[in-house]
Amino acid sequence: NLVFMYIYVCVGVCIFCFVQSIFVAFFCCFFFLFIVVVKMCCFLFVVVLCVFFVFLLLLLLLFWFVEVKFCMYL
Repeated sequence: NLVFMYIYVCVGVCIFCFVQSIFVAFFCCFFFLFIVVVKMCCFLFVVVLCVFFVFLLLLLLLFWFVEVKFCMYL
């Protein structure tokens, strides 16, 4: 039973890390797009991207917080 618990924990941590890496990749990608758009000076699109950046950062913080709490619980 303890072995299964350990396996579940490992899988959970792997999924968290995988999701975080995807978010980081998206963040970098959109940051690059953001720079391109700023040079094109499309104001509305810049505002939308800023909102999206904030949303992504909040999601990353949420995942990090859950991970830390999960580790402290174990």
